[in-house]
Amino acid sequence: MTEYETWKEENNNGQGWKIKYYKGLGTSSAQEAKEYFSELQRHKIDFTWEGDEDGDAIDMAFSKKRVEDRKTWISKFEVPF
Repeated sequence: MTEYETWKEENNNGQGWKIKYYKGLGTSSAQEAKEYFSELQRHKIDFTWEGDEDGDAIDMAFSKKRVEDRKTWISKFEVPF
């Protein structure tokens, strides 16, 4: 959100742009889902199970009971460009 707010301030408060918040795949339109899944190889990340920490990470990423943990995890993500 911080990066978005900075971008918005630097780009005329987002005027002239169509901005859409994606909470999950359910937010996507049918067309957007088709575009995403038509390039599945581009979006796929291979995973190798290496131990209990991996199980905890999967649980944190998908469990409805760990929403706050997931928000913290996502907020620390940095785009690699």
